[in-house]
Amino acid sequence: MKRLLPIFIISISLIFMSCGDNSTGPDPEEGGGTTETATYDISLSANPSEGGTVSPSGQSTYEEGVQVDLQAQANEGYVFAGWTGDISSSDNPHSLTVDQDYSIAANFELKNYELMINTEGEGTVSEKIIEQQSKEYEYGTVVELTANPAKGYKFVEWTGDITGTDNPIQITVDNPREVTAVFEKKYFGISITKNGEGSVVLSPDQQEFLYNSTVELEANPANGWSFVEWQGDVSGTDTLITVTVDTAKTITALFENHFSGGNGTESNPYKISTIEELQKIGENSIYWESHFIQINDIDASETANWNNGKGFFPISLVGSYDGQEFVISNLTIDRDQGYVALFGYIDEAEVTNVKLENVNLNGDGSTGGLVGMSGKDSRISDSYVTGKVHCTSGRCGGLVGDNYGTIENSFADVEVTSIANDVGGLVGINWSEIRYSYAAGNASGINGIGGLVGKNLKGSAGRNQIFKSYAQGQVTGKDDIGGLIGDNRADTRIDYSYATGTVSPSTSNSPTGIGGLIGRFSTTNTTLSNCYWDTENTGQAEGVPGGGGYNIVGLTTAEMTGSAAQTNMSEFDFVSIWQVADGDYPVLFWQ
Repeated sequence: MKRLLPIFIISISLIFMSCGDNSTGPDPEEGGGTTETATYDISLSANPSEGGTVSPSGQSTYEEGVQVDLQAQANEGYVFAGWTGDISSSDNPHSLTVDQDYSIAANFELKNYELMINTEGEGTVSEKIIEQQSKEYEYGTVVELTANPAKGYKFVEWTGDITGTDNPIQITVDNPREVTAVFEKKYFGISITKNGEGSVVLSPDQQEFLYNSTVELEANPANGWSFVEWQGDVSGTDTLITVTVDTAKTITALFENHFSGGNGTESNPYKISTIEELQKIGENSIYWESHFIQINDIDASETANWNNGKGFFPISLVGSYDGQEFVISNLTIDRDQGYVALFGYIDEAEVTNVKLENVNLNGDGSTGGLVGMSGKDSRISDSYVTGKVHCTSGRCGGLVGDNYGTIENSFADVEVTSIANDVGGLVGINWSEIRYSYAAGNASGINGIGGLVGKNLKGSAGRNQIFKSYAQGQVTGKDDIGGLIGDNRADTRIDYSYATGTVSPSTSNSPTGIGGLIGRFSTTNTTLSNCYWDTENTGQAEGVPGGGGYNIVGLTTAEMTGSAAQTNMSEFDFVSIWQVADGDYPVLFWQ
């Protein structure tokens, strides 16, 4: 019933007010009136009551314009036959917009036909009578069957007294009938995309997966790349995840490049442009056998604050690194360990065209500006270091701490200090070959201190060699100190080299083994020839202790500098190896 009581009361009030005087009442348009939304009743019932249930049940009141969904649910043995009363419809549910009072009945009928319905798989079948014969005859009733698959299932076909794949489908019940709706689990595909370089492994490895089955996805980044996260229909940062396939999925594996390009091969080396990228090499052993090129100058000043002041973590390398003559400046390492250097350890590796400037390195044994230990068959070329290097356990060099490989066309202008033995301006201990290289910085320690090499030993592949090289730095130590080599052992060869730096004992307590070229010198199977030292600057009258009978010559500063050098150092090749320097000692041609 429509409610109008508020409006009626207002109307009566206005009548009484008008009788009292001729004043005008409030104007509803000016906010003085009262407006209320009309409401209506909907009475919903089941016919017969045992035939089923209805929703909403009983009588309900709604505001005008509200949309109400009427729904009928048949009980077992009954079939919904339609709505009657103020509406006439077979829709179930039926949507009704409230605009009046409604009295509606949901009509149910007993099944008067014999139709057995089965299901295979997960799902249901709903029945709808399309056409029913007279109540006296049940023969010929037409029923519409709709297959409703459960979640994750699909309808496949009808079998039994009716066949086919149509859904819904109609059947005429003119005899006892039996029908089966067949449902199958759905298969879903997983679409994998990759952003960056890497691979994704599916287990099991197949194209489609049954509903609610599980599959493992593993992200494998390519060399030089790292896995970042999963995107799309899954998320997370674990490289190995398990996915439940409840629908088709699109998944992206995001990979990030550690470097500025390349793939680490010899033909396409990784490109290094920042100190962080350089550090990545040392942090992960998968890169040690790779190849690298530097593509710009790198300022490593920030390494002074890394790792609570320990600085850069030394790199191990079995591949190659080409600095391409770009500079790495202000590198700091301060670690109580051995193999401290930009490259702590290299083996069968090649390091070339690296320029290290203003390093500040502090380590234990086998410490060098560029390489801590250079293993057998390694090669260092066309590289240099400037700055400071200090070690506490010896084997300390401006360029390399411990050398088993080949060094050529390289130099160090480094202040090298140690509280132990075997310290050299270029190399702490040399077991192999040094050629066309020099040291300009000072070297100090206890025993075995040399301007170029602290200690020179027989290499595992035969005699080692130092030739066409020189040292100009000051040498300070207790015993076995020399302008070129501090301690030279048996089965070695030194040719076409010179030394000019001051050789100064650190104690006056009868130091032993001091020479302008070599401090301690073994004569066993040792070759020393075509070498020179500055008797004035070194302060040493003898090239080796005791003089010996070797082809070595001590010269004055004037005799070794400028054009005089070419005359007095006649064994040197001033055509292709050495150059005369105006007012200075000879320099190598590559300088």
